[in-house]
Amino acid sequence: MVASMTDVALILAAGRGERLGGVAKALLTSGDRTFLQTVAATAADAGITTLLVVVAEPYGAAVAAHAAEGEHAVVWNPAPERGMASSIAIGFATLLQRQPAAAAPDRSGCWLWPVDHAWVRASTLRALRAVAIADATCEVVIPTYAGDAHARGGHPIWIARSAWPAMVGCVDHPHGARSVIAALRTRRVMCDDSGVLRDCDQPEDLERGHA
Repeated sequence: MVASMTDVALILAAGRGERLGGVAKALLTSGDRTFLQTVAATAADAGITTLLVVVAEPYGAAVAAHAAEGEHAVVWNPAPERGMASSIAIGFATLLQRQPAAAAPDRSGCWLWPVDHAWVRASTLRALRAVAIADATCEVVIPTYAGDAHARGGHPIWIARSAWPAMVGCVDHPHGARSVIAALRTRRVMCDDSGVLRDCDQPEDLERGHA
């Protein structure tokens, strides 16, 4: 049950993968695992065993069936045309239903994790979590890659349980989750892990991920 876990992972897997020719990114493979299996294994290695996977048409049924094989919970986004913010909003709304504030462990949080960020290391998650534990005022922890001159924020992002209600409203903001996160108390943590920036939008991204 979600309520029994200190942290959960909200896996965004409702996209259409149009720039890849139309695919379910959760079902793409990296080595001998699908992206979803890879994310789940990394999460488990970091001590996160509860996943909530957001799915939608046209690939929702296939992704949901694959998630069920790993015993991961699934929530459907009925309006994916509203963009990623709609998946984030429905995901956090579902987590709030499953983990009422009174049942939330101290400093519990959620990892907001697009399923195509499949190459992040578990050690990176543990380092980010240590920052969240050490700083009780922090609501969001965002990884950045030490080798990125632009210091762009990566994924997954850790979001404290206290900020989940605000995330539910991200779909109504002009810049989605970014607008909400900008108003929260945030720590950016530099990591020696290029995986926090590595997603899969083009066929060459998948090849680079294998390298």
